[in-house]
This record gives sequence, structure tokens and C-alpha cells, in this order.
Amino acid sequence: MTIHYRLYLIFIYFCLCLSGAEVFAQERPVYPEPVLTPEIKALLDSRRVWRPHTTRSTRELPVGIDNSRTKYFPPIFNQKGNSCSQAASIGYLFTYEMNRLLDRDASSRAHQFSYLYTWNFLNDGEDNGSFAASGLALTRVNGVMNQVDFPILMSVYRFYWMSGYDKYIDAMHYRTKEILKIPLETTADIVAAKEYLADGGCFTISAYTSGWKIDDYYEGPSATGYKSLLTRLAADGAHAMTVVGYDDLVTFSPAEGDTTHGAFIVVNSWGTFSHDNGRYYLPYYFFTIPRAENQLGTEGTGAVVEYHEPKVVFKVKLAYSSRDDLKFTLGVADKAYAETPTITYDSPTMNYQGGNHPLPGAKSFVSEPYSLEVAFNFTDYIEQYTSYTAPKYFLNILRRADRNPGEGYIEHFSVIDYRYTPAREYVCTDIDSTTLNVGSNLFSISTIPARTTSASPLNWIEKGKPSEKTHIIRTAAGGYAKVDFIDYDAQTGKATIHYLYQPSGNNLSSYE
Repeated sequence: MTIHYRLYLIFIYFCLCLSGAEVFAQERPVYPEPVLTPEIKALLDSRRVWRPHTTRSTRELPVGIDNSRTKYFPPIFNQKGNSCSQAASIGYLFTYEMNRLLDRDASSRAHQFSYLYTWNFLNDGEDNGSFAASGLALTRVNGVMNQVDFPILMSVYRFYWMSGYDKYIDAMHYRTKEILKIPLETTADIVAAKEYLADGGCFTISAYTSGWKIDDYYEGPSATGYKSLLTRLAADGAHAMTVVGYDDLVTFSPAEGDTTHGAFIVVNSWGTFSHDNGRYYLPYYFFTIPRAENQLGTEGTGAVVEYHEPKVVFKVKLAYSSRDDLKFTLGVADKAYAETPTITYDSPTMNYQGGNHPLPGAKSFVSEPYSLEVAFNFTDYIEQYTSYTAPKYFLNILRRADRNPGEGYIEHFSVIDYRYTPAREYVCTDIDSTTLNVGSNLFSISTIPARTTSASPLNWIEKGKPSEKTHIIRTAAGGYAKVDFIDYDAQTGKATIHYLYQPSGNNLSSYE
């Protein structure tokens, strides 16, 4: 066999590989639409509608913008399973916005955020879809892990929840501050969306993609130079993507009507072999015509992100065999003797989520005791209890039994306060691998040492007269006092109380 013939065979094989990759990238499974529950609808309705601070009349927009070409935007990737909404919102949008905020280069895996981290809280432990806003909402309190701590290479079908306190602490630094709604129904909306993109933003959209038509040989005018142009909407196959820019020079000629001008630049999550290096033009035209419901979304989702320093964090380790049984409520009260919290909040993560799997993931990939170490951020609630002189922290693990009943126990619970140098860790000493029962499992930690006092029934009336004994009682402020009762009037029920605070011995007072 000659060298030239061998090179020819290698070339043919290489072309076949590329062709196969192209087919794989374009022919995607058709996934069902995610269920729009009342909770998700309320979340979508709560987004702030973004409006530009300026208008086209006062600000001339560039003819084209492509934010995916900045250092802040991550490399194009091929999504795992039905994770498109999280790929678009966390993998692309959140990663871009956080790097833009911190002026960081997205080429580092430490600066790329893991869309599987949020997806695995939302998919019920199966290959289910979700909503972009749902993933962003999960990051409001506990943040999101990067790809160093939660690698995307981990198999999609394991549906992992990551273990490791330090990884959760690192995630808490990167949070969504606000979720935005970008209207996309009118010509005015298109102009406003272009303002948003020109200001450096990106946003996600949803559309059907099964049966859509994309011309990968577009040769018309453009300012940004891509060769893929969407020319027909689809009728099935829910999908989410990320709008990263626009190009006013792009032309599109619909089957009926005059040639139109302008298109958004959309980044897909089907790998670099799809479209033009993962990007295509979406003509403005399709947003302004009547179309079937969900054929092309009438709004986008944007995000304002923040860098956050966690100050008070709950550290929890437990083992359990069915993670969607469990919900975690965090709380605090004043005084060491408090039995219930006065301030509480439900964690948005590990909140009856993840399906009938052990805490770490699918049973076929993990072994007993199904243990997981996690962290919950309590920092946002500090201002509500600054007046507490002796905070007592509470962790309530609620276990339901209406479906997929599992079993397990708690191994560790502590609260770490980073407001001190060095940080102070308060450890719950009464755990001892306590079994998690159906209903409430309440654990608490006092931040001051417990005090031992004696107590006895208080009988201050003897034969209709005040007792001559001196009583020791606990005060509302948590201290204790010596008390004498005198001058009791049985008809009016009034008595004079002498009390003496201890241990100072110099605060004798009388009250009627």
C-alpha cells in the first residue's frame, strides 16, 4: 500500500468522522416540554421586566454585537441529556455574567459553572427538562459550583449531588442577585433587547427545534460573519438556547413577504459541529409574526449576578437512601434555653428534590452508607438577629413518607461563623448517628455554654399568706433572681414582690 493511498484512506476516515459528528450534533432527541407548575409560573411572573435606560433616539446602537467573542464567554459545548435550560442559563449565561462582573477569562474550568449542578436538583433524578429561571433561582442563596468542583465529564445518568463542605462554600461566592424578563413580542421589544445586548448582557430563549430549518450556507450581508441562518420554525421539541448578540445587516426573505433585515445571534449547546461553530442567526422577523404557542418564546431570561462572602454557614453530613424524602429548614432563636427557632427559612436546594435515589446519586454508581456532606448558607438572615445576645441555631430535617420512603441518619451538624478570626464552629454534640424519623427531626446548637440550675415547684402561698421562703426563679432575660412575696391581698390578688438579682447582690427592688 502506497503512502499516498494510506493518506487518502485516513482522509476519508477523517471526513466520515466529521460527517458523523455533524449528524450527531444536528439530529437531537425530541424531549417533552417541562411541566409548568404553579411554583414555576410564580417564579416566572416574579421576574423584573427589563427596560432600557436610553432609547434609540438618544443612543445610536452598533450595527452588530457578539458577546460570545469576548473573553467572558465560555467555549461552546455539547449538553448532557435533556439539560438544555441549565446549559443555556448556567453553562453559558451565568458563566458569562459572572466573568464579566469579575473581569475573568472563561477559558479556565475554574471560571466555568456547572449546569449539571443545578440540573440534578431539578430533574427528579431522571433525564427530565427544566426551566432556565429555576436554575438561576437555585443559585440565589447557595450559589453554584464551578467545573473544577463539579466536572461536566461526570456521567449524566448518575445524577450526582456533590459531597464536600469546601466545595459548597466555594459555590456560595457565586450567586444570582436578580432574574430578569426580556420581552420579545414587538418591534419595540426587539430594539430594547438589542440595547440589553449592546450593554453587554446575554439572555436565554426557548423554542421548538424538531423540524426547524437552518441554512448553513448563508452568504448574505452581515457584520459578524456567520454562515448559519434559521429559515423555518419547528413544531415540536422544546429547547433552550442563549442569545449573545445581534446583527442588523443580516437579511432574510420569507416565503411570503418582502426581505427583512436583522437577526439575533444565538449560541446553541449542541457542540461546535452544529450550525456555524455552535452559532446561528435568528431573524427578528420570527418574533413579530403570529405563531403557534411555544413555537418560539415571547420572552427571554436574563440575570444580574453577585459575588458573595458567606458569613454564617450550616455544615451537615448525613446518610439517606431516598433523597426526595427530605427537606431542610434552617433557623435561629435567642437564648440558650429556646426550644424552637424564631427565624426560619427553607433551603431551595435539597428541598424534596432529586428523585428516589440515595443522596449522592444513582444506586448503581454509589455504595452504602449513601453519605453526603453539604453546606447551607445562612448569611442573608444575619441582620434579622443582630440583637440576639446568645443565638441558638436550629436544623430541622423534615422527612415525608407519602412516596419513596427511605431510611438513614444524621452524622454531623455544626454552624461556622466566619465573622470571627479565626472562624468559630459550634458543634451539635447530641447527634450520635440519630435515625431520621418521619416528620420533624429538630437539632439545635447553643452558642454559649449551658448553665445547670435547680428547679422546684413554686408554692408561694401557704394557708392564705405569702410564704416566708425565698424563691429562686429564672428571668425572661435568661438570668436568675431571688424573690420574696409580702403583703398579699387575697381579695384583689395583689402582692408585693421583693427580688434580688445575682450574683452582684446590689439590685434590690420591689414591685406590686
